[in-house]
Amino acid sequence: MSFPLQTDILLVGAGPIGIELAVALQRKGFDCVHIESGVVASTIAWYAPGTPIFSSPERIALAGIPFQTYPHGKATREDYLNYLRGVVLSEDLTIHQGQRLVTAQRSAEGFRCRIVESRTAVGGPSFRSLDEEHSGGVSVVSCRRIVLAIGDMHHPRQLGVAGEDRHNVSHFMPDIHELFGKRVVVVGAKNSAAEAVVRLARINRQLIVVHRGEGFSPERVKPWLLPEIRSLIADGRVEFLPYTDVKKIEPRTLQLQNRQTHRETSIPYEHLLLLTGYDQDPSLFQRLGLELDGENLKPKLDPLTMESSVPGVYVAGTATAGSQRGGVKVFIENCHVHVAKILAHLSGAAPASSLAIDRDEKHREL
Repeated sequence: MSFPLQTDILLVGAGPIGIELAVALQRKGFDCVHIESGVVASTIAWYAPGTPIFSSPERIALAGIPFQTYPHGKATREDYLNYLRGVVLSEDLTIHQGQRLVTAQRSAEGFRCRIVESRTAVGGPSFRSLDEEHSGGVSVVSCRRIVLAIGDMHHPRQLGVAGEDRHNVSHFMPDIHELFGKRVVVVGAKNSAAEAVVRLARINRQLIVVHRGEGFSPERVKPWLLPEIRSLIADGRVEFLPYTDVKKIEPRTLQLQNRQTHRETSIPYEHLLLLTGYDQDPSLFQRLGLELDGENLKPKLDPLTMESSVPGVYVAGTATAGSQRGGVKVFIENCHVHVAKILAHLSGAAPASSLAIDRDEKHREL
């Protein structure tokens, strides 16, 4: 698909907040080229079929367009993908899929952006780094401003143990039918692991959970999942091994070590699910020269405008959080305000006061 080689705004990323930004920019009449390295909502697309979305539908609805589910409850992956496609179609958005921004250089008019045809999304099971992305043609787009809505779930967090790359080891939840009747071991104790355990316990009799800490806690697991997890463990339907590290992954056995007693054990498995979280790939931020802060490599931003340390480059959505180690605090539902902040600054309007912004964000989190 061809696209204009000169524009006011280059919008990068077509997840929920990227789509909401595209709607807002189009409604305000901005000249914008919108690119996405994979497909629309790539991160949600690699969720396992039937995965529930933790946020309530009204909190992840975009641009004032209602999102309703039946029965009235949590939306699934499929519900939300249907909704997002509907928003794109109803707003007549043009999103250039399979196009990846690799670098941008300063120019007289703003930036000269190098874009390559991409084989994969930024993140997910088929992720390829910027250095690996060599497919297809190259385009150079000139723009005045860049908005990065690239998300934060790019790399799975590796355990760093031998055997982690085996064919029966995965960092992403597959269709649960693929694991039917198998002896499955799940490593992790946050929301993704909890959701996987609840779903797998319904189709598997041999399910083991390994965690390096005490286990599932209210601080890390959604309240509707926690009682069910605890019940499954108490009833013996799920075997739970707390304070345990995976030391080595053999083809059919796992070498484990208790962190308290240092005792080593070996358990059999058929499939290993390493649901230990995901990190952001900061390479695009680094190539564009954005200043990053702390262990999570969070981009430094003006809280009123979402402009980065590079004038003319903005960041929106969960991309603003860097790698959310130590607990996920930035979600779709508390990122809607980024759209209003960026739009106001691009329009030359005075930013809302910090008090008003804080009040808006707190209201959405209630």
